[in-house]
Amino acid sequence: MDLREFEIILSAIFLLAFLGFFFNSGASSFIIGKASITGSAVYDSIPKNLNIAINNYDYSTDKNEVDLNLHAEGALECKYKNSEVSYWSNWRPYTAKKTWVLSEGLGDKEVYYQCRNDKGYSDIISDSILLVS
Repeated sequence: MDLREFEIILSAIFLLAFLGFFFNSGASSFIIGKASITGSAVYDSIPKNLNIAINNYDYSTDKNEVDLNLHAEGALECKYKNSEVSYWSNWRPYTAKKTWVLSEGLGDKEVYYQCRNDKGYSDIISDSILLVS
């Protein structure tokens, strides 16, 4: 084997090692632009134009279970939280409608809403409703 053949074989070995590392490390997803949270969509910015409406902006309700009408441009996943608790729900795939259970007790109830995608996190927004008898 002469020097040129040795160089070709050595180059092929390094190329195979690099490709193995590249595709097993997740770097290929970064380079080709796949979303890193879920799915394969790619977005230009964080989720924007968020909106949340409890029971279509009703002033009050007599039920703990309410409907959330939601909007967020460019959202992959969203989470929710009642104002009376410190913890958020798990991240869930974005949806335009969701049933939600308000915290126990009468009075003003506020629900917080935040979304994310492969570019980052949206601002946190909220809506409120008065829970009566």
